[in-house]
Amino acid sequence: MFAGPVLTGESLCGRRDAAAILAEIAGEWDSALSVQVEAETISTLREIEGDWALIEADGSFLNAFLDELIGVPVQLAPTETGYDVDQVDDLLATTEAAWIADALSETRCGPEDLPQLRAGFLAGAGLSGDVTLIPYFTDRVLMLFRIDYPGDWGHSEVIGTGYLTPATGTGTSAE
Repeated sequence: MFAGPVLTGESLCGRRDAAAILAEIAGEWDSALSVQVEAETISTLREIEGDWALIEADGSFLNAFLDELIGVPVQLAPTETGYDVDQVDDLLATTEAAWIADALSETRCGPEDLPQLRAGFLAGAGLSGDVTLIPYFTDRVLMLFRIDYPGDWGHSEVIGTGYLTPATGTGTSAE
């Protein structure tokens, strides 16, 4: 379980103005990231150390783990067809990161009533997927991603959940 600083950011329940939300969450973030990989011959779960993210006010999003795979920032846009509470709980269970729900439990609403920012991507060799950010508070963001990754080994599905908090300046962010 992630033991981070005490956070007191403003709840984003019911907020829908994507430009205002992006302006509020723009900056460098530390990420407690858990990734599940399922393939024909492998099933593995990893917590990624030293992950970080950068959110720009224009919607540009860069994450260290995703950058290793796709090599470029993605462009976030608001989505109306986002995740509901059951889908979020399923992904947190799959990545064994249910503790993230506890870290976000102070919210007075579920993901259906929060802004959701999504970016789809397509990279070389048929790798495709999407990443969704659900900012619960101005200082706590849930990151969810799904990636289809074909290769010589067969087809892999990569699922990730991340708990983003403002960067602490410990050298793990995009400095």
